Amino acid sequence: MTTQRLAFTVPGHICSDHRRVMARFHKDRLGNRVPIINPHSYIKPEYTAFKNKVALYARMAAQADCWVMPPKKTKITMRVHFVIATKMMSKKGKTPPHLVHRPQFDEDNAIKCLKDSLQGVLYHNDREVAAYPLKKEWITRTVGTDEWIEVELSLKDERPAGQLDLKTLRSDE
Repeated sequence: MTTQRLAFTVPGHICSDHRRVMARFHKDRLGNRVPIINPHSYIKPEYTAFKNKVALYARMAAQADCWVMPPKKTKITMRVHFVIATKMMSKKGKTPPHLVHRPQFDEDNAIKCLKDSLQGVLYHNDREVAAYPLKKEWITRTVGTDEWIEVELSLKDERPAGQLDLKTLRSDE
């Protein structure tokens, strides 16, 4: 049995909000503003930049560790560790500052973004990721600290080393 592992870290702001819906209105005959039933949505540029950055760091780690893209339909485990920065803020009436978490951080959307950005780089389809244990850690933002993601991919090949499966080879063609 052989095990293939790849670990890498992506520094910088973690973008978890990928889609924003713009409310659009038009005026009816009387001049009243009426919302359009199907509002136009767009993908944020920050989301696209984050996906490209994750793919770049994954490509660099794959080249450094000689990662071989597994055959299609191979089950992959992706362990993810989010390190999210908090701010020290004080509100009116409170003298000591307190920690403020990012309210818009959504780990489900962040996982979806990770899986989408690694598709075609480290695996064929994001449906191959069978499990993704998640760890989320909040740190106090100080000078020089930022957020980052630690990703570890692993897959287990149940065959002994050196033995090939003809069905797998035929399905890849």
